[in-house]
Amino acid sequence: MKARVFFLIILFIGLWTCGPGKAITPDQRATLDKTVSQRNFTIEVNAVYPQTTSSMQQLFNAGLFPRGSNPSRIDVNSGGYYLKMLKDSVDVFLPFYGERHFGGGYNPTNTGIQFRSAIKNLSVSKTKKSHGYTLRFDTSKSTEAYQIQINLNTGKTANILVNSMSRTGIMYTGNIVSKSTTSE
Repeated sequence: MKARVFFLIILFIGLWTCGPGKAITPDQRATLDKTVSQRNFTIEVNAVYPQTTSSMQQLFNAGLFPRGSNPSRIDVNSGGYYLKMLKDSVDVFLPFYGERHFGGGYNPTNTGIQFRSAIKNLSVSKTKKSHGYTLRFDTSKSTEAYQIQINLNTGKTANILVNSMSRTGIMYTGNIVSKSTTSE
């Protein structure tokens, strides 16, 4: 009898937690559709997810990460980091926590990912499961080429994945701010 009650409780909890997520309102969907079609938005970054390597672990052990961070998630909420999509170009100011493979020079003041450049090979696709969008494109600055993927979600959140031949891949999370609410 106890086993049957225990099984029913576990089954109920399992079904409850696997239930449908928060419903998406038509206004949320319309706002995201408009944001993507205009390609005029800013993502304010609040967390960085670098690849966890032994070097990152050593930096963490040395106490060089911000409070509340760990080698696989770094809090940059108050850093003012962003990615701005401006129709056919992108303005990027992102921190970089990771390893360089080659190149990059010795400029100690420009260690992050910072540039303004044209977008090449843009593809936009709607994600069925999350009702969001995925934007993929290539861009470059003078010494480095990037492949960027942006996942926009209906809850005004976004993920940014940045890949480069010169650096380890890195992911950022943040909030979508429509252009009408940002100040230039």
